[in-house]
Amino acid sequence: MGRARIGFKGEFLGKDDWGMGIKTIRERESERGNTLVLVIWMGILLGGISSALVVRSVGSSKSTNRSVLETRLLFVAESGISANFAMMDADAVYGVKDLAFKLDTTAKDYVGPVTELKMMGTEVNHSYQLRVQYSNAGTPVVFADRTDPVEDYDGIKVTCIAEAGEVRRVVAGWYEQALGEEFQGAIVSDMVPLEPATAKPGKGVSRKGHVTFKGPTQYLFGDIISNGDVIADIGALSTENAGDFFTASGGAIRDGLAGSEEEIPDFTRIGGNDQLFDFARFEAAASAGAGAVYSQLEHFAAAVNAANAASTPLEGIQVIKIDPATEGSSPKLVPLAAYDSKNKEEHPIEGGINLQGTIVCIFADGTDALYKLGITCPLNVNKADMTGFDPALMSTYKTGYPATYAPQSTTKYAWEVDISSGGFDNFKKNDDLPAVMFNNGVVDTNGPVNVCGVIYGPSFIEIENKKPNLQYINGAIVVGGGIYFEGDAAGVMAIKFDSGTLDKLATQDDKGKELVNKGVAILK
Repeated sequence: MGRARIGFKGEFLGKDDWGMGIKTIRERESERGNTLVLVIWMGILLGGISSALVVRSVGSSKSTNRSVLETRLLFVAESGISANFAMMDADAVYGVKDLAFKLDTTAKDYVGPVTELKMMGTEVNHSYQLRVQYSNAGTPVVFADRTDPVEDYDGIKVTCIAEAGEVRRVVAGWYEQALGEEFQGAIVSDMVPLEPATAKPGKGVSRKGHVTFKGPTQYLFGDIISNGDVIADIGALSTENAGDFFTASGGAIRDGLAGSEEEIPDFTRIGGNDQLFDFARFEAAASAGAGAVYSQLEHFAAAVNAANAASTPLEGIQVIKIDPATEGSSPKLVPLAAYDSKNKEEHPIEGGINLQGTIVCIFADGTDALYKLGITCPLNVNKADMTGFDPALMSTYKTGYPATYAPQSTTKYAWEVDISSGGFDNFKKNDDLPAVMFNNGVVDTNGPVNVCGVIYGPSFIEIENKKPNLQYINGAIVVGGGIYFEGDAAGVMAIKFDSGTLDKLATQDDKGKELVNKGVAILK
């Protein structure tokens, strides 16, 4: 696992007696600096507070003295957690590489040296000590080579023990790998726009790096985060006027981020290997038994029809190889009722695409970024139960994620197959996998949609409600070439953000990920 920037995704769960608490690191990003400055600051502040406490405690009873001491130690422990963050910010495994941290072979954590604090106005020495434990899927990780730790881990527990005499306070913080805040939106567009958007939505505007909405009956619960602009029929959309366009909505619109400190990093380079996902890794897992690989669209359509005839959805990672030289200029997956047998580029599907898992479209090298795969048949990936669904009520948005497979001996989850011999990292049990992903071209959905999970593409995406269909997406859409939404007066397009579908996405080399704080608690 590569290094990652570390940031807090939550607040500390407690405050000291003075209501000071510890600010989140995300709030304090501008204050990040040399760790020594933080330690000096902590010493000065502790000294001043300690002196004040001593004055306050003069003449107090023994129990009051102990209470004051416990409060002071709690602040020391919280400050130790904060100081440790500054170290992890530079190197998440610094405690492994620093041999001053001794490995506890029983607890399987790395124990730092005792740090003595000279407290002004006190007779009892204060100290704190850190214990850092790395884990993978809940199992503690011990690194074989401390100078070059390469083992995977997805969680860190940091415990800070503060002591003075016989009094002790213990605070713990939990951290894990997750996509950064810049990806925590229902719609994320990272393309730096080619030019400013016009006042009206359209495909041409979207392709220049913007998010556009055209047509009525659209519902959106979640943020829109875009390096470009966000445009609708009423003109530029903002958090303040979103309610004037969407039938119902909730969330913020953060757009025009290109060139700012909040610019979304580019992990969606068309056709290349430097993408958010390693497509070859997914193909390797499918080939190893966690799904299937199809060399042509007609083979995929045949597999879908066979599964539908047996009343069992396809399962696992389903990889479709798409070569324009074979598929023609405008391939489509269409409903059987609309199939034109004279059109060799159409592939009929009876009953729609039904899949528990991930659809992976791999376009051949050299495919034009605007080459389009049309999907007009129903698209159901990790389908949600729509019983009781009301698009205006976020509480009725159910999810079918994560995928669940039938108990068949021939079916395996991605984490159950071994692809290490091919030079790939094996998937982990708690990895999030996208619902739909493609490496190039355009995937254009025109029919009914029920997709729970992440939709990812490095180029342009079209989601068009050509007929009065329900198009339901519960997860997130991450795109690198602009995105175009088109509603229909009699149809419904409903999109909701679900952080549970992308927090632990199995990205390539942990791209886009950072260690985030999942909580801090007082243990003693």
